[in-house]
Amino acid sequence: MKKIFKGLSLGFVALALVVGVSASQANAAITVAVNAITESGALTITGAVGSALGFATTTTTGAVNIGTASTTGDITIGGAQTSGATLIGGGVQTGTVTLGGGTGAQTVNVGTGSTGIKTVNVGTGTAANVISIGTGQTAGSITMGTAMTGGTITIGGTGLQTGTITIGGGTGAQTVDIGGGGTGIKTVNIAGGSAANVVAIANTQTGGSLTMGDAMTGGTITIGGSGLQTGTITLGGGTGAQSVLIGGGSTGIKTVTIAGGTAANVITIGDAQTAGSIAMGTLMTGGTISIGGTGLHTGTIDIGPGTGAQTLNLASSGIGIKTVNIATGGATGNVVNVATGAIAATVAIGNVTGATTVGILAGTGGIELTGKLITKGAVPAATQSAGTATITATSTDTAGIVTTDATSHTTVIITFAVAYAAAPSCTFSAGDADAAALVGTANGVMGVTTTTTLTLTHDASAAIAVWHYHCVELE
Repeated sequence: MKKIFKGLSLGFVALALVVGVSASQANAAITVAVNAITESGALTITGAVGSALGFATTTTTGAVNIGTASTTGDITIGGAQTSGATLIGGGVQTGTVTLGGGTGAQTVNVGTGSTGIKTVNVGTGTAANVISIGTGQTAGSITMGTAMTGGTITIGGTGLQTGTITIGGGTGAQTVDIGGGGTGIKTVNIAGGSAANVVAIANTQTGGSLTMGDAMTGGTITIGGSGLQTGTITLGGGTGAQSVLIGGGSTGIKTVTIAGGTAANVITIGDAQTAGSIAMGTLMTGGTISIGGTGLHTGTIDIGPGTGAQTLNLASSGIGIKTVNIATGGATGNVVNVATGAIAATVAIGNVTGATTVGILAGTGGIELTGKLITKGAVPAATQSAGTATITATSTDTAGIVTTDATSHTTVIITFAVAYAAAPSCTFSAGDADAAALVGTANGVMGVTTTTTLTLTHDASAAIAVWHYHCVELE
């Protein structure tokens, strides 16, 4: 009896399939066998308008295959559909839904129609989905929006996402390009929101290089806020030995401006270091170095105001001839103070090398000397026409003291240690009674100078006389 019912059932199915075949396929042959229906022509299965057509809708653990043996032709699902939904997989399914998983070179298109606007959702549910794109391939390419000329591409959450977004995080040598197209002008924003973002660029690498705007030939590079920023901008703040170069290119002329704004800026350079060096323009062979305002500056410029023992050198090295000007311009009434502090200081001006000249000039106000005038220099030689004269060890070509001996003589000669350019004007005076007695004689004492000597001439005398002299060259 079961075989009869089974045969009747197959017959009814066959009848239904024959009735469902369109008129154009009336001559096709249908073969119905156990668990199989074979059609020699094109097979169309349709339901009534508005009806639901079910296929393998009962609960089963078997496989449902559509076109698994087809090697050519098309498999279309919902090709003429204008509304409704097309579902593949779903429910509480825990298996795998595979599209285009064959081994051949395939093109898998999702939402690629060129007319109607498509909304393509992948993993848009609220569950903690794991979405992988191209994670198993080791070559090829992954592109997103390459043909777009408008619209928006968003990666990462726009809400309260707290996870990590990684771009180019592989261990291989990669090139990560952001906004690197060569034609259209790009506006690339990184952490452009108003929150107190923490933006780190290459802050964990210990080698390599970090370049910004390296190929630019125009435009502007701005670091730090242009508004009311009150934080700190640090360049080269590491603990290692670093070289921080600003405007260090060797070809194009650079204009390097530091704190060029009009605010009352506070600019410090090397003010925390206790050793090392600060150099400015050490290799310059031309140009100008200016310190201090060129306009109506009324503040104070301090050089070397520290409390330690310091050496301040101005034009003190090198072989080139220096012209050092101090307060040579400006308004009438400059006040120039040198070592005027209330401390015991030693102030030296000029040197004794070669033809060194030191000029102290004054107008109608004159030259004021406060304190004792002390001359220093080489000691000249003293002789007398007979016997031996002695000159004090502190004597110089400018002033000194000569003492004769008891040998009768008529002249005392002082030979300058350094010849004058022109014969100086010298005055002399008696330093004791014997010298005064010679001055008081009828012939007196006469002094004559040349560029190399001062000669005192008097009557013959064996007295031990002391003479003081002062010489000044007249230009």
